[in-house]
Amino acid sequence: MASNITQQGSLTLNDFIFIQGANPTRADEYLVTFTAFNQPVQISLISANNTTYDPIVQIIDARTNTIVASDDDSGNGNNSLIANFLPQGGVVYKIRVTSFNTINTEIEHPYTLQVNSVVGDVVLEERLSSFGNPQTGQVVTFQGVLDSRDYTFPSPSTAAPSLADEYKLAVTAFNQPIQVSLTSSNTGVYDPFLQIVNARTGAVVAFDDDSGDGLNSLIANFLPQGGVDYRIRVSSFNTITLPQTNPATYTLQVSAQVGQAAVTPRVPGIIPPPNTSPLTLTGDTAQIAYVVYYGRPADNSGLTFWDTTLTSAGKLNGFYFGSPI
Repeated sequence: MASNITQQGSLTLNDFIFIQGANPTRADEYLVTFTAFNQPVQISLISANNTTYDPIVQIIDARTNTIVASDDDSGNGNNSLIANFLPQGGVVYKIRVTSFNTINTEIEHPYTLQVNSVVGDVVLEERLSSFGNPQTGQVVTFQGVLDSRDYTFPSPSTAAPSLADEYKLAVTAFNQPIQVSLTSSNTGVYDPFLQIVNARTGAVVAFDDDSGDGLNSLIANFLPQGGVDYRIRVSSFNTITLPQTNPATYTLQVSAQVGQAAVTPRVPGIIPPPNTSPLTLTGDTAQIAYVVYYGRPADNSGLTFWDTTLTSAGKLNGFYFGSPI
């Protein structure tokens, strides 16, 4: 059975800030699941306006965070086309939608993402996120972890694959020093890397790797300017892969000498129903159906990032399976 999925989206100011080469831009991510392995899949990304948005599409191994396929201009005009991708069994994939150039954040950049399989079915789920509730005070502290819910992001050291969290930063007093620290009790596996980013242009305006204790990060004297929106990016100097035996936990702290700081975390959004073609499974047990669908054992022991394994409407035909990330 062939499968043809079409997803409409748009890159906007509020999206995750991504670095494509040397160009700051925005990115959306999608989880994609295949039921047939080593069978050709075509993935295209079409911009509604090539003059303002030059699209790039990438396929990522969600465990290692490595890019396994990428394209810029193989489609019509500046559009992207991965014509013959062969998904492997036992691998969880993400699709990243981004741009070759730095986009104008004053406007939205609509796109169409299409996934076509010759054999088998495809499930496409948008990985939504938004900014949550701010914490305000002279000293603001957040506990976090880099894990499978986060965006894949290149490590600042060698552009090796890693993960990143984002926080909005606002202050009440401009040109007054604030201190931002990023610490981890698990620096044996996670080397924290801290950046402050101009939220509109995507440009990094301050960063630090190891000015704190040990491998921890410290920006000791940042002077925020009036009329500029900022984001704090929490990432790692080293590669992070999944699943994690030792989680990349961290503490982010912002301290204002004058006035107050407001820090707002980016949080996972409500996941809409997956975009999928019809799927019919046969077998005597849900365990068999699960193996058929994902091409891997239904036993998820040790894979802490798996979702709830199975839910059913009451009969085997038409199972919906929780996404394995």
